[in-house]
Amino acid sequence: MKMLAKKIAFTVGLVIIGFFSSAQSVEANQLSQGSGTGMILASLIIVLLLLFVMYIILKIINIYTVGKQKKNKEATAALEGKTAVHEEISGEVFAAISTALYLYETEQHDHESTILTINRAAKSYSPWSSKIYGLRQIPRK
Repeated sequence: MKMLAKKIAFTVGLVIIGFFSSAQSVEANQLSQGSGTGMILASLIIVLLLLFVMYIILKIINIYTVGKQKKNKEATAALEGKTAVHEEISGEVFAAISTALYLYETEQHDHESTILTINRAAKSYSPWSSKIYGLRQIPRK
């Protein structure tokens, strides 16, 4: 099978090389090939077709892996003796949790110290903020 693929690839390569390395002049090539719209349309169709095929393949792989993960999750739950409980959490529970978190966060801010401390940097000079390298100086010639 690999030999057949290699032979086909070699033959196609020879045909392509022969097509582009013909000894015709530029004018003769332009007359025989036209404006190239056929080549543009063919390449566009091929690219879009390959993108669609890749989309389908990735979709199939995704479906397969999601199904496999679901089976693995159910198998581990069965081994641990747990049963899958699918209870939906009501809106009141979400509201209670979010209210508790909000109150906890605001309570922490109430106990913070209100003293602002600014420490001086040990080295105040930085070449990044130096004004001696500005462009206002007259350049030497």
